[in-house]
Amino acid sequence: MEKLGVVILTWNSQEYIKKCLQSIIEITGYDIHVVVVDNGSLDSTCKIVNDTQTLFEKKKKVCELIKLDVNMGTTISRNIGILKLMKCDWICVLDSDTIINQMAVDKMICDLNKKKENGIVGPKMITSSGVIQNSGRHIPTITEKVCKILPLRKAKEYSYNYERYMEIDNKEIIPVGYLMSECW
Repeated sequence: MEKLGVVILTWNSQEYIKKCLQSIIEITGYDIHVVVVDNGSLDSTCKIVNDTQTLFEKKKKVCELIKLDVNMGTTISRNIGILKLMKCDWICVLDSDTIINQMAVDKMICDLNKKKENGIVGPKMITSSGVIQNSGRHIPTITEKVCKILPLRKAKEYSYNYERYMEIDNKEIIPVGYLMSECW
């Protein structure tokens, strides 16, 4: 069975983390090892993760908590989690408020197997209210960055619309400049 590692970053994520972890528990067909890297939460995030570990054990899955004393940001924390999962066949990176499903995991792994030159894939994201959120974006230019900070509504709209891929076909893989961090 293939090993699927999952890295989740948390920081005061008590509102979301339980649903995220429960969605992973439901994934089948993989030997799953979850590493939650907590960035110094001051709420009950770590307690919720610890309480969920029993559910993982019942499903023969691993959920490990790494508690950092301070918020190290996303890059350092994500790398700490990834380093713990280097022996896995696949690594999925999730935000703590992301709920993942079997179809997304299977499709991303299938897509990576089909095109070996792809090093990373991201799924179509759908908000809880049913709105599609494109996970792929154009790399912004200096002009777009400046437009984001200008106090002009039209300039901000231009910038945000430039980054988004408007032509995404929901069934097709397309190359993008970068992926949002919700799910890789």
